[in-house]
Amino acid sequence: MKDQAGWHDKKRLFYSNLRNDNPLDCIVSKVRVVQVAPSLELKSRSTPLYYFYYDMEYSVEYSTFQTIESGNLHGLY
Repeated sequence: MKDQAGWHDKKRLFYSNLRNDNPLDCIVSKVRVVQVAPSLELKSRSTPLYYFYYDMEYSVEYSTFQTIESGNLHGLY
């Protein structure tokens, strides 16, 4: 897993509908996350320095990643 993390963009996140309770003291800071169109490019996206982005979602049930349909936009968080 650590070997594969080298090519992963550090600002890329994966959307998940998993919801759980976390103690408030685990929150370090507030960030902005924006959905972008899916892409096969491995280079970093052109987002503002303080933004994180996602273009795929993770299914906990099936332990898989999938693209998010363009009509299923989740907007800014």
